[in-house]
Amino acid sequence: MLEDLLKKGHPDFQAKIGKGIKSFQVRVNKNFDSRCFYIIRSDGSMEDFSYRKCVNKILPLPKNLKPKSAKRGTQKSPHR
Repeated sequence: MLEDLLKKGHPDFQAKIGKGIKSFQVRVNKNFDSRCFYIIRSDGSMEDFSYRKCVNKILPLPKNLKPKSAKRGTQKSPHR
């Protein structure tokens, strides 16, 4: 399900997937004060991704229902 969400909703899913997916994990992102999904690749490398951004591309919320700010914590770098 998560792999399908990435393929349909992420603008650069090939770069996120890399050489293949071994598993998915939920972890705390070091750059944000929140939990997020991580792809554990076949080669052992990891990459985070925002499921919200993927869902929003597939099924966008109307403008009047979008939150005024997506910031949930101290942001050190933009989410990819």
